[in-house]
Amino acid sequence: MASTVATTNESEADKRWGFQFGVDGLMTVKEVADLLRVHRATVWRYMKNGVIRSGSTSQNRGGRARLCKRSVIAYARSLET
Repeated sequence: MASTVATTNESEADKRWGFQFGVDGLMTVKEVADLLRVHRATVWRYMKNGVIRSGSTSQNRGGRARLCKRSVIAYARSLET
């Protein structure tokens, strides 16, 4: 009888953050800035510093930045306390 092995596409970043990137959707820099009521440059700084999880729509340098909705919401909730 053959055994089955479950495989997962979980990356090291997924393990570090505790969830898969984009699992609850993606947001643009403008959407996040509007939600958090901060300047877009502040959102870029959050991305650079790893405060909010981000990715790109393309492997190439010209891809559009997208932010993980779950990490944005988690960050917003942390500000409420």
